[in-house]
Amino acid sequence: MSDERVNTDETDVDQAEPYTLGELSNGLQALAARLDQTEDHFGGVLDKVSAAVLELRDQVAELIKKQAEKDIAPRPWIDRASRAQWGELVGWVDWMQARYGALPEFDIAPCWPAHTGLVEELAGLFHSWKRAQTVDELAEKTGSNDLVAWHDRWFWPLRQRAKSGHYRTTNCKETHKVERVTAKPTDRQYLPEASRTAPDHQPSGPHGEGR
Repeated sequence: MSDERVNTDETDVDQAEPYTLGELSNGLQALAARLDQTEDHFGGVLDKVSAAVLELRDQVAELIKKQAEKDIAPRPWIDRASRAQWGELVGWVDWMQARYGALPEFDIAPCWPAHTGLVEELAGLFHSWKRAQTVDELAEKTGSNDLVAWHDRWFWPLRQRAKSGHYRTTNCKETHKVERVTAKPTDRQYLPEASRTAPDHQPSGPHGEGR
């Protein structure tokens, strides 16, 4: 059957000899293979173009972000945090303490929201934790040291500071003790004469307390 000639007009002896079914089948198979190769080739090109576009998009987004940062005056986290952000931070601190199960002397005092310096540190720790977790997850196949660095450089040093008397929360073992600012303000008479002006801004916490 495969060697049988296909001829729809047996009377026309001047026509070129038609292909056999076997030749036709082989030709179609070869054509299909070439089409697959073409698709693979252009598919790879499209993947590269797509990757380049995504990279360019990210670079532009980063430039826009940096440009916007120039127009943002730095403010403490406490001064800009919303109710939802406070709730998120409280939830994370409680999760963090339960998850790690550190010795009791490393516990963060329950009244930590009233201690503005500790709030700022915990907010920073939370934000750095989110970044470390995200980077680590994206690098699941290649690996990363971000989580190790986070624990070593940020997590345990903060727990140690909260324990060792850096903050007045060490006075809040049984109940909250209101902080009293004892540090004296800078003596401005020692500034260069041209610089002896009143401060434009006095940072404050959410409770009107100092650190």
